[in-house]
Amino acid sequence: NNNSNKIIADRRFNIISMSNAYNQLTPVQSVEWDPRKDPTRLSLEFGAQPVADDMRPLGPRRGEVFISARQAEFGRPMEN
Repeated sequence: NNNSNKIIADRRFNIISMSNAYNQLTPVQSVEWDPRKDPTRLSLEFGAQPVADDMRPLGPRRGEVFISARQAEFGRPMEN
């Protein structure tokens, strides 16, 4: 069993990059993800939003994302 050919998605990099690409009002600042402990759980920390609708400043926010649909590929040749 050769484990050197495994590809693991870099969810931290991908989420922060997508947040920056969409130029969100409150971008993702950090991502906590431990694929060995729980690969289905992501913790996101958003930057502080400038002000709320009532003009009061808002602090940083956190969000939890749980991934329920995952797929693995094993590199088998496609059959016609």
